[in-house]
Amino acid sequence: MRDFVEFFRHENNLTIDGAIIQYNYLLDLECQKPEVLKGRKIVGVTINELGCDLETTTLLAAPIIILCFIVVFLIVFIIIMIKYRKEIVILAFTRLNILLPCQMVEDNAGKKFDAFVSYSQHDSNWVLKTLVPGLERPNGLDPFRLCLHQRDFAVGTAIAENIVNSVEASRHTILVISRKFLESEWCLMEFRTAFHQSLLEKKKHLILVTVEQLAPEELDADLKRCMQTLTYVHINDRLFWDKIIFSLSDKRKRNRDNRFFNNLKRYFLRDHKQQQQQQQQQRENDNNNEAK
Repeated sequence: MRDFVEFFRHENNLTIDGAIIQYNYLLDLECQKPEVLKGRKIVGVTINELGCDLETTTLLAAPIIILCFIVVFLIVFIIIMIKYRKEIVILAFTRLNILLPCQMVEDNAGKKFDAFVSYSQHDSNWVLKTLVPGLERPNGLDPFRLCLHQRDFAVGTAIAENIVNSVEASRHTILVISRKFLESEWCLMEFRTAFHQSLLEKKKHLILVTVEQLAPEELDADLKRCMQTLTYVHINDRLFWDKIIFSLSDKRKRNRDNRFFNNLKRYFLRDHKQQQQQQQQQRENDNNNEAK
């Protein structure tokens, strides 16, 4: 009705002379509904009298626009979650102390060390001054127990036996891979021992850390296969420490939940103790003022 009335109210169609001849009879049509307009010619009715709310279209468009924004936001959110799901899981664990669902929980009972560190002597400066302090004294986290050959190998025991014992006593083996690492027979032996241990335990035992960029042809065949199937991290990675800590951490949720509640309990007890001390100090000050 609104479109019909607007057509005939147009300046070119409003008069008899300007109207299209075959539609002249429409000018005499009368309203039947609503009752208040019954009998009146349609072309003489205003838009407001028809009861048409011209803002209805705008009002209906607002929820549609909002719904479209929500749908677009959800799609973008899902894409980000899928693309960066590993980084989100890692940061949630290391920064927020949250273990997201569907994470594999390892049974690490009976292991003396969290990780055995395999590296070349040429990389010892970075390992001993950066990697080891960063893991054995992490800020706000429980320290990791690392096994180092110059510190933890048993004196008088063959090197090969020490390597086997250290790998078996550790939950993980961190390989600090460089060209000097690939040139060392002892380092490659440590890698093969750790690789064999990961096959026996059927879990991700190896943690690969690259110190420099290496061409595929420089790698040992087994090591190349590992780097193609396992995720490795470069020392210049922005999330280097988060990834290493996430890989080494014991993800048994019960222990993490207990640690969270224990920290929460200590926090409130500390505040309560501070309040008691402040109240005691205030009473002593009041008593001293009364005595004076």
